[in-house]
Amino acid sequence: MREGLAQMESPFTSKFGTNFAPSPKEILDIQKILLEPAKELHALDEQIAQLQARRDKLKSFIDNHRALLSPIRRVPSDILREIFVQCLPKDHLPTHNIHQAPLLLTGICRSWREVAITTPRLWNRIHIVFRYPCSPPVTDFFRSLMKANTEGLDLWLERSGTMPLTLSLNAHTPFASNETRWTVIEVDEIEALCIDFAQHLLPYAPRWARLSMSASARVMDFLKALPEELELTSLKEFKPQRRGSVNWAALDVVFRRSPSLHSVQLDKAYLDKLPIRWGNLTEVVLSGPLGDDLLPHHAMRVLSLSCSSIRRCTLYIQSVHETSVSSIEPPVVLPFLHALKVHFRYNRFHRVEFEAITLGFQHLLDAITAPMLKSLYITSPYSHPPDNFFERISLLSFLDRSGRALSSLTLDLPVKVADLIAVLQLAPSLAELNLRNVGMEANASYSEFFEALTPTSTNPDILCPRLESLTYTEGDTASSSPASLIALAEARSCVEPRYPGVQKLKWMSVALREFVVDPEIPAKLRGLREQGMMVQWRSPPDLRNRLSESDWRDLDTCESRSFNTLFFNAHFY
Repeated sequence: MREGLAQMESPFTSKFGTNFAPSPKEILDIQKILLEPAKELHALDEQIAQLQARRDKLKSFIDNHRALLSPIRRVPSDILREIFVQCLPKDHLPTHNIHQAPLLLTGICRSWREVAITTPRLWNRIHIVFRYPCSPPVTDFFRSLMKANTEGLDLWLERSGTMPLTLSLNAHTPFASNETRWTVIEVDEIEALCIDFAQHLLPYAPRWARLSMSASARVMDFLKALPEELELTSLKEFKPQRRGSVNWAALDVVFRRSPSLHSVQLDKAYLDKLPIRWGNLTEVVLSGPLGDDLLPHHAMRVLSLSCSSIRRCTLYIQSVHETSVSSIEPPVVLPFLHALKVHFRYNRFHRVEFEAITLGFQHLLDAITAPMLKSLYITSPYSHPPDNFFERISLLSFLDRSGRALSSLTLDLPVKVADLIAVLQLAPSLAELNLRNVGMEANASYSEFFEALTPTSTNPDILCPRLESLTYTEGDTASSSPASLIALAEARSCVEPRYPGVQKLKWMSVALREFVVDPEIPAKLRGLREQGMMVQWRSPPDLRNRLSESDWRDLDTCESRSFNTLFFNAHFY
């Protein structure tokens, strides 16, 4: 066959690649020439197919045997269970999603499925969402879907064995109106289906450990079906979120029967109407729907009632009108409070809000003393307050009383450079610092601030010597200081004997609002990572390469556009 290939000759070789059109006689000659090569090609194809089949069979034989040697096959079941547990989502509760653990783990192979469904720790946490049809009517398909979802919920919870349960239920139903096109009869049926679905949680009530609920008042009725003699002794955390009217009877059942409850989410409306065991509470989240006042004196009432036990507190303060804010008497000492988060919110953007929120800050911080405070988080709803905003909110005096043991500080509010330095001088034990949108002065450079954190031969007594984690998100009015940030990171990338007491910076996250022109930045960041520092650096793209000569005069306008818009195409180093 190889000889045949070598002896192939054709009188038409010179015609290859041309527009030559053969005559009828030449067509017959070409067809005659191709007879033997076509047979030879067919024989080669058959040989290739046979060889390919042999190869496939041999490869399958080898692969199947090599699969038996896979290390994962020799992992003991108890270790495999631990691996599966680590596959669960860390930032949210598992859901009924076949593309995420734990359901994903049941579809890999039979042995993994057996391990997964017999591991209760994979099934004792779930976020449940009740979804009603987008538009009327209620169909047989939806009814059958609800039946399937109910059976799936039962199966999930049965697999949890005797483990304490963490449950989150989001169950809202439509409103009957001309706009929604839902009728009262249809809404009643949907609510009945939802209540029936939620009632399948009741047999597991003795194992409820953490329960979060966002549901309409009618749906909350299912809680009233709890057996009268049942005490929810395992329930440690209950977070009901109000949407519209409140089902007081249902909430009363839970609060009255939960002697071990220590973590709650409250609305100001709950304070007088529920049997809350204040002395048991170690964690409180105080919030409310937008549109309602939730004032410092509401927060102080909660703190006063739970002052002997509270350790973690999150407050969503909301001042709708300037006249809503009043001074707080008397102040309260919270001897065991370790973590405090204060979020100030507003509904309508007008000047009265500035004064109301400023007074809210001031009155709240003036009234609290927390000598054991370890973590403080404060956020403000606006980035361009009056010049005397920081002086009036009493943060410095609060830290003077409560900041000596502070190890974590998050500020998401406008602060001048000098004020920020003054804040950190009152928190010498700080290990984690998160600054978000702190710029207040127009075009203010934060180089001075970063230099105060940087140990040098001329500045050995720096701010925050124990700092290990720094997050900096540049505000709208601050200017970039990449050089000083890099200098700070390099100076604290390792422990220097000449700077005793200065800890190594382990984590730095930076988000700048202008592109960085220094070409050495990426190399320096790689050097920091090689020394073991976790570094995240983000800045908008270099717009100069995208602009024509005539567009350069508009560059300032382009750079001043929405910071968030630029971040969609940001550079990550």
